[in-house]
Amino acid sequence: MKVPIPILKIFPVLLLCSSLDVNGETNQRSPKNPTSSEYQDHFAEDGGIAATSGLINPHAWHHDGKTYVVYQGKMNAPTITSYDHRKPKGERWAPNVKVGVNPLGNTDTHGTPSMLIDKQGYIHVFFGSHGRRQMYSRSQRPYDITEWDKMPPVSLQMTYPCGAMLDNGTMLLIGRAGRGHVSPWVELTSSDSGKTWSEERPIVDFRPHALYGTVKSGVDGKTVHFTWSLQAKGDLIVGTSAELLYKSRGDYG
Repeated sequence: MKVPIPILKIFPVLLLCSSLDVNGETNQRSPKNPTSSEYQDHFAEDGGIAATSGLINPHAWHHDGKTYVVYQGKMNAPTITSYDHRKPKGERWAPNVKVGVNPLGNTDTHGTPSMLIDKQGYIHVFFGSHGRRQMYSRSQRPYDITEWDKMPPVSLQMTYPCGAMLDNGTMLLIGRAGRGHVSPWVELTSSDSGKTWSEERPIVDFRPHALYGTVKSGVDGKTVHFTWSLQAKGDLIVGTSAELLYKSRGDYG
């Protein structure tokens, strides 16, 4: 019997709140009082109040000694940078690059980006949705954040895009469909590096109740785990109870 396990996204929080050196040790020196002219303890100054979201993930992805990070920058624009763990201190953070235009602008912070890196090395960023078109950009070259292609929207109505990558090269995007809090959560898949996507397939539906969840790839590379809190009533009501539930999908081959 599988036991419900809450999924905690710690690594992106560490990246946003303090620096992370090559050994994984944090350093919380103030940016106003660095102890060394070679040390930089933050990677952005335009993150605003909603640089990331606990309901959207992943915000960071590690590959071959480099960690890629996405966040909402100026005007809530989807923005990416990378941290090269192999370089000397002071040279590890790459310049920040805007990957697209967030149609929500600065009036709605729900469009926080999430990201994936596929088996060919292309970087995929999903952003700018709150019950509307799921915007999507893909890097023009593998492991390169400097130039981006605007891709067709993955979905016409989505919120909280969460991605997962399987060992067979399939990408999954899970999010809330529709425009309301009680809408079901669905999944879409792509097996050609994001060129085409499947139709939406509902995976969790508790209407008239609302739920909020998070996604984590299984360590076997074949499963995806979805953990969520279910509200006792349909809309956002202060004081409603929540129940932690868990679902494992294992039919991806």
